Amino acid sequence: MSSVLIRQAVERGGSKTFQDQQIDTDEISIGASADNTLMLQGASVEQRHAVFRISDDAVQVRSGGKHKLTVDSSEVSQADVDLGIEIKIGPHTVSVIRPPQGFSLALLVEVSDAPDGDLEENYRTSLLQTGLSKRWASWTLAAVTLIVTLLIPLASTYLWAPESGEPPAPVLSDIVWTTGDLHAAHQTHTQDNCAVCHETLFTPVQDSACESCHERTLDHATPELMLAGDMTDYRCAQCHGEHNEPSSWLIAGAVERCGSCHEFDSLGEGHPDFTGYPSADTASVLFDHVTHQGTHYTETNHDFICDECHQRDRSGQFQLTTDFESMCINCHGDGQSDVPSKIFHHGDQIVTGKHITFFSMPRLDLRSIPEEQIGIWPADSRKASRTGLGRLDVTHITQLLLSADPEVAPALDRLLGARVKLSKLRRATPEQMEDVVSIVWGIKRLLVELAANPQKTIESRLRRVHPVDSPVTGIEVIALSGEIRAEFVRETVNLWFPETGVAGLREELAARGDAVAEDDEGDEYRTIPGEEWVQTGTWDEDKFSIRYQVSGHADDMMRSWLETLSPLSLRVEGGPENHHAEVFEVLAEVEKGPGKATGPGRCGKCHFVEPGAELLWSRTIDHYGELEHTRFDHTAHVNASGVLECANCHTQGEAGGLLARLTSEEESQSGTGLSSFEPVSRESCSGCHNPAGSASDGCLTCHNYHVTEPHSGILALESAR
Repeated sequence: MSSVLIRQAVERGGSKTFQDQQIDTDEISIGASADNTLMLQGASVEQRHAVFRISDDAVQVRSGGKHKLTVDSSEVSQADVDLGIEIKIGPHTVSVIRPPQGFSLALLVEVSDAPDGDLEENYRTSLLQTGLSKRWASWTLAAVTLIVTLLIPLASTYLWAPESGEPPAPVLSDIVWTTGDLHAAHQTHTQDNCAVCHETLFTPVQDSACESCHERTLDHATPELMLAGDMTDYRCAQCHGEHNEPSSWLIAGAVERCGSCHEFDSLGEGHPDFTGYPSADTASVLFDHVTHQGTHYTETNHDFICDECHQRDRSGQFQLTTDFESMCINCHGDGQSDVPSKIFHHGDQIVTGKHITFFSMPRLDLRSIPEEQIGIWPADSRKASRTGLGRLDVTHITQLLLSADPEVAPALDRLLGARVKLSKLRRATPEQMEDVVSIVWGIKRLLVELAANPQKTIESRLRRVHPVDSPVTGIEVIALSGEIRAEFVRETVNLWFPETGVAGLREELAARGDAVAEDDEGDEYRTIPGEEWVQTGTWDEDKFSIRYQVSGHADDMMRSWLETLSPLSLRVEGGPENHHAEVFEVLAEVEKGPGKATGPGRCGKCHFVEPGAELLWSRTIDHYGELEHTRFDHTAHVNASGVLECANCHTQGEAGGLLARLTSEEESQSGTGLSSFEPVSRESCSGCHNPAGSASDGCLTCHNYHVTEPHSGILALESAR
């Protein structure tokens, strides 16, 4: 179970800071002891003051000892935790607030630095109260202080060699020399040994000591980019005040230092506008917020609620999108929901319903070609379906596979160039009839190979026509073949050639001297080691066609064919036939433009599918490396009801939205760098982040000075006037 602790403290100057901590246990303890989930200071804070226990049906708070808890001004040993109750822990207040989505409990801890009790009552403030004289007490305390805090530690430092191990007892710890508490991380690392950081006695901590641990920490910008000044003379300790800086970031006075180069008064006065923030989306997913909210959601009487699709990541900095099955399926489903299905509405050139015509027996003009030249051919193939046929009256996928046959490829290209159709051969020249005969026997060879082992056939033929080595792996072959089985292909061929079947075709080819594969009962790629698997549809036969039925969204056969063919799908004007482009363009229907494609699976309806380019199916963009210099916590910006009002900062763009911009002449070249929203305005932030407002406007509220990778930074330094 996840809970969140929000610690509120008042900084110097009266500004409030908030520090969030996510807790993934069912028990939260608060008290003065360091082993608590949250440690609080104060004379009246018990070692284990309060314990919150979280179960599936309730949250309870109880005393960690024999003392009573003050819950809403009542003294109790334990109580049920309800929204809005307050628990006093010494001078501090713990309030139960509405938790963010995904959390079961949220506690707001208001940390007080006021004295815990009356000074006169709790402390002796006069030497007379001790019964000591001033002179005797002064000399005694001075001597003890000198011995304990200087002479003994100094002697131990000079007499103890670090390589010998721990300092000998009874030498006191270095803690007696410190001017204040260490940061928790530093205390864990140093174990109260001052020499870890203070390499030389009585000298300030040098940068080399810091860099021995923080070796990958870089500045906000390199000295070469610091146009208005050079920060190489600054030491780490000049901004990071260990021992006496209450901030958990150890930052002292850094805001004033920023202004020495970035010469603007505040966020509201002179700060550059947030040009390009948030970053524009790549158009891998063509989701148009303007059209969806103004048209689609209105037509279906749905409320347009941002957090139905967007959830904050654990840092609170980024809004992540949920997947298709969680976000889009209600409207773009498979016809099972109450909203009309749209995603599988296909055209009729390549599919029937949700089908892809993978292979189709051509309507061969048997009256124009002698039977002795082509052997046995089904007479009723004239009834074959025309769905999915290309210029030669065979499917585009069949053309691609035939182009891998060295005896067929030249004939195929010549007939395609002459626009000859196998169903109309009356005007074909003798040379063209020879090419037709070559293609017919090539089709028979392809059928026999597919019947022997379809996956190996698809792999070997793609390797021959693919211009790079090893274009596909075993798992990709499974996807490209749609897991079609040899048994299904054999049954289909036997149905089409009832007199001979696959065996008869094999004998015909052998009589011509063709080497053909025997049936392979095994399947090299039937099982794949590890966790890899594919999502494929089903196969059927209809009107002398082998058809593949798309399984639904993210069908792996569709994805694999598009990904395999995309880098090779650019046509060259006047160049040779590009069978890769033929298949890619039919599957994606790219010529219809972004958001309009109606190819199988209708991938181009939502995904930006571009020939010759890498297909980015996911909208997820890694901004973490880009935004190392800045941070934004969405969680801290929820309203009193725990709701993030996105529209307060994110305003939608021009009418027509993203798709209109993609299809415009100015922005139709790449389809990248577009967004449905205008950049966040500086005024939307400065309304609260200003000197008189409720939130800090210091530079370090939003900007990180240190990064972990070298780059120029998110702040454009031309603003350093």
